[in-house]
Amino acid sequence: MVATSPDSTVSTLVDKPSGGSERAVTNHVFLVANSQPTNIVGHVYLESESTRVLPNAQVKLTATALDTNYIPMANSNVSLRADKGTIDGNVLTAPASGTVTVTANAGGASAQTKIDVITQPDSISVKQNGKTVSAITLSAGETATLTASAMYRHLPVLGDNKGFTWTVQGNVGTIENGVFTASGSIGSGSVTASLGRISVTVPVTVTARALRTLDGFETSFATVTGTRAMLSYNSEMTRVHNGYASARLDYATGSEGNAYIGLNYAIPSNYDQLNFWVYGDNSGAQLALVTDTGSVNLGALNFSGWKLLTANLGAATAITGMIVSSDTELISAVYLDQLVLSYGGLTDTTAPKLSLQYNAASNTVTGTVKDDIDGAAIPTIHVTYDGKSYTSYAYNQSSGALSIS
Repeated sequence: MVATSPDSTVSTLVDKPSGGSERAVTNHVFLVANSQPTNIVGHVYLESESTRVLPNAQVKLTATALDTNYIPMANSNVSLRADKGTIDGNVLTAPASGTVTVTANAGGASAQTKIDVITQPDSISVKQNGKTVSAITLSAGETATLTASAMYRHLPVLGDNKGFTWTVQGNVGTIENGVFTASGSIGSGSVTASLGRISVTVPVTVTARALRTLDGFETSFATVTGTRAMLSYNSEMTRVHNGYASARLDYATGSEGNAYIGLNYAIPSNYDQLNFWVYGDNSGAQLALVTDTGSVNLGALNFSGWKLLTANLGAATAITGMIVSSDTELISAVYLDQLVLSYGGLTDTTAPKLSLQYNAASNTVTGTVKDDIDGAAIPTIHVTYDGKSYTSYAYNQSSGALSIS
């Protein structure tokens, strides 16, 4: 079905068959008004964005003058006033409570609409970054955008976070303008959004800030070329430090210049250090990391085998490349593995602790997975049975509890 709204001269689709296509019918009904504009104000059409709003909500109003044949008049001024709240242009700022009567006037004609300010909704829900949540888990110092919404008589209520009272229980963080910032220490608590007698409380768990792996090179990638340099995928296990693959960096230096390979890694806030493993070639060449704020000298490749190198990133927000330099004519290769972002001088070379117990009576395995270095929750785990992937397990990231059936 198509119709023309009072404030428009163009028909729009307002309903369509649930089957997705027009039904086959013998006859159609087509109603046409062939009236011509009179240019004399006879009516006012007034509509609000919603008739159910939260306290202090911003409500858009639409007011249009219509002539005596109900045809919209583009050049007629319509004034708006409200008995409560304030109006700026065509936006009403609702009061803290009550029913607002909005009146529109134009050329002696007028119209009214009533808007109810809901102070006792039927229910409230909280969303984190746009998704409804029943619990929130954040790393120390991490932020999340929280929004609350309300329902009244099974219908949504217009408004934003300003219509609710927000409180935080426990030393788990603060909330301001809808942004929850986790505290700097681990702990448990909750955040509550309330309006009138109705509230919703969401449990909050703050874990240690996890070290973040930028790249473990476990996924095969196409060879990348740079200036006198080439980065390629390596699965030869004698040159792998973690997992099943690493990256091989071939380079040439000398009279024709240094070797440079481009990289593209974003550095999230609160991370100021990069730790990674290098399998050296004992060439004596200098290795440097390039960021969006400059280069970081990593020292000489005067070692053979694996060595953990650390780069202080400062305020850098991206890693853009790597340089190998030497005055000596060199053609060689080194291997890179496990690029991990860190903070506060922390390095983690210890695998997480896995504690398991087998229950013969129930034929189940239970236990915990913990990281004693940064204390952070292990985000994902993989279970195999006789070398094959196994999916009949439950894992709680926040507590580290693991149950395999």
